[in-house]
Amino acid sequence: MNKLGLVNFSSFLVPAVTVILLPGCEKKISQDELLHHVTKGEIINAIEYQGSVRSANRVEAPIPTGATIRRLLSENGTFVNKGAPLAEIEDASLDEGIRSTETELSKLAGEIKAKEIKFKDTQNTYKAQQTLFKKGVISGRELSDSKREFQLANNALNTAKKELESKTKDKSDLVEKKTGQIVVAPKSGTLEILYETERKINPAKIFIADSKHLEIEFFLNEVDVVKVNQNHQVGVSFDALPGVNFDGSIARISDQPFSTSGGANGKLVTYQGIIKLSNIDERLRIGMTALIKIILESSQDTLVVPRAAVQYSNEKPYVILVDKENKKHQTFVSLGIVSYGAVEIVSGLNADDIIEIPMVGK
Repeated sequence: MNKLGLVNFSSFLVPAVTVILLPGCEKKISQDELLHHVTKGEIINAIEYQGSVRSANRVEAPIPTGATIRRLLSENGTFVNKGAPLAEIEDASLDEGIRSTETELSKLAGEIKAKEIKFKDTQNTYKAQQTLFKKGVISGRELSDSKREFQLANNALNTAKKELESKTKDKSDLVEKKTGQIVVAPKSGTLEILYETERKINPAKIFIADSKHLEIEFFLNEVDVVKVNQNHQVGVSFDALPGVNFDGSIARISDQPFSTSGGANGKLVTYQGIIKLSNIDERLRIGMTALIKIILESSQDTLVVPRAAVQYSNEKPYVILVDKENKKHQTFVSLGIVSYGAVEIVSGLNADDIIEIPMVGK
């Protein structure tokens, strides 16, 4: 088992730091004092993140520019065949066409109303002219002109109604296309959904993935992203495989932020990171939760004391050394690696020294 394999990944927090420490003997000598026997051990300063398994080889399902996913038709992580329906989309780019058609329909409705009035007027006139012609009041030519006006008005009204019917159908088709388009799988494979944010609220992209080639995706905050680089070695474990640890390395980190949002202390910026595993376990599945440990610095066979034992005077670190006569001495020390619960002592102490750990609330 290598150095990364020494870590107990089952106790991860996200994000956090951890320490591997071979503790000395501690003895409580009063209500306010706890003594620590200084020994050598290993200290690790690391950052920890949660990520997820995804395919390293995937094809994006085509979604028109401007369209959004309205409803997923298949569950994330399921195997789908080529041509299978994946999602309904809503294409906002069609809104302009819908608005334009609605404007034309409104204009046509006004025109039809005017043409209906003209149709009735020419119809009444033609009927009146027929009566006058029978009485010999008007000539046949005048009656023919009246008939022609009536027929023209009738044809114009019918043409406008047909155009209204056609435009109404065009609008209906656009609305259906906007809200009822179906995205289908471009190939057979495992469905992988990419969301707009880490909260996985709004699906943004759909991929068909090859589940045989896997990688780990995670997101570094802006404080930690400057501490790591490409090819940085990491340890990975999975909730689904307790007690099994994997080695890997950071394959790439995005140059641009993946997301920017408000946090407790203001703006929170994250960057996408991709990890390649040294070996792939056939039990791994797309979407599984990965627990990632990135070791920033470590030291073995070194003096390590609890962080609570270190105090400061004028910003200089010191510990309370207890001699064989149980007398206490303020002893200044030089620090090395500082981790979450422990600190490396570079100078100022020796193995087997006894130091005091101030009790909480002392």
